[in-house]
Amino acid sequence: MKQIINLILFLAVSVQLASCQNKEKDMGEKFYWQEGTNAPLGYPAEVYRGGLELPEGGYVSLFHGTIPGDNGWGNPGGGMSSGVKSIPNRLKVKYLSYAENQFYYANCDIDYDKIVRHFKESFKRRDANGKLRDEHFDQITVGFAPGGMVIVWISGAGKVVEIGRYQAEKTVIPQSEINELDPAEHLIFEEAEVKRVMQLESIIPKEVQEANKNKPIPFGLWDTYRIKYNWTPIFQIQNEGSMGDFSFFYFNGERNKYFYENNIQAKNNTELFYQLPNQGLPIPQNIAFNWRDRDNKRYSGFFRFNEQEIFKAFQEICGEDKETKIEMLVRVNIPNTYATILLKGSNGKEVPLMNHVEDNFFEVKR
Repeated sequence: MKQIINLILFLAVSVQLASCQNKEKDMGEKFYWQEGTNAPLGYPAEVYRGGLELPEGGYVSLFHGTIPGDNGWGNPGGGMSSGVKSIPNRLKVKYLSYAENQFYYANCDIDYDKIVRHFKESFKRRDANGKLRDEHFDQITVGFAPGGMVIVWISGAGKVVEIGRYQAEKTVIPQSEINELDPAEHLIFEEAEVKRVMQLESIIPKEVQEANKNKPIPFGLWDTYRIKYNWTPIFQIQNEGSMGDFSFFYFNGERNKYFYENNIQAKNNTELFYQLPNQGLPIPQNIAFNWRDRDNKRYSGFFRFNEQEIFKAFQEICGEDKETKIEMLVRVNIPNTYATILLKGSNGKEVPLMNHVEDNFFEVKR
């Protein structure tokens, strides 16, 4: 009889321990992070209900008012709940796409394991003293584009990585639910309010409103930003100069910084070449880089590309073969006052990039 009682007690304790272990597992791993929301400039959105669901239950709300998108596609807008908490494993949210006056419902798993893996890893940043330091991701951002396209990014200290692309479905909020809302919440269901928001210059700058006027919504545009090509940058610094750090900001919202300590270097007779291995990368929106001349003077350069020109150039070289290797050759002139950019395909095709939206080159006085 005693043996039976001991067996029952053993089984009860085992079940309790297993239950605790499972509960601990269900709680998920915890990290310090903050939520954020994003939308393309000219196509604002607003979350009506929901947010990022956590493994143990509960959620982090994404209701932060109108999302203007004025800080760029992929750039996080600040949330309200920074702190140590579980990584979300699901997105469950209803939101309004103002340009369409259409509600969408996203109810989908997000890549929990991928987010946790990145949050555990460190990446480098250069501090004010020029030293490379370890940094970690601390933001999860959800972007809402027209047509129900939803993107999840993670970011931290100048680095942004896309986690996944999800598709929300059109939905209708029941009138009975709308009737129960307070006046402030009721506004996004009023057509006059939707039109007013689309005309607010604080939400959509006047020049953007004029550029979009009488044009159809470019559904699918933000998916083209996610197409990757087999390209690599090559920086040519002349007259015994040396390359410094460089950053790429991509049209798909991602960004990354590369440090000269880690660059692959090759030398010919008169010039230094600094390059990365060919790899699948989205098309870049901006490049920022710095270098030193042989007298150790430091210079900085910046390009913001013309969207139509650079997409056309990649298409002209690759056609349907996205595996075509492309070199983006950035060649600084001898006086260190300007640089030219040329795309060179492994198939022999070459296209110069001439119509930059912005470029800026200067000596760093410090």
